[in-house]
Amino acid sequence: MDRDVTVMASDQEWVAEFTYLWTTEGWMYVAVVLESYSRRAVDMSMLETLTVQLVADALLTAM
Repeated sequence: MDRDVTVMASDQEWVAEFTYLWTTEGWMYVAVVLESYSRRAVDMSMLETLTVQLVADALLTAM
């Protein structure tokens, strides 16, 4: 991406990452909300299906 992503203080920008993992019980989908300044995980959620609820759970509990 060609954009400036410099963050000068904490809690100015959050980003989300999504991934999936193979487990012995099948696929597990993970959404993580990251705070850009510290690069720390604010919250995460996991579900067995990739749905809007996965993202909503991570964002709502992060707030």
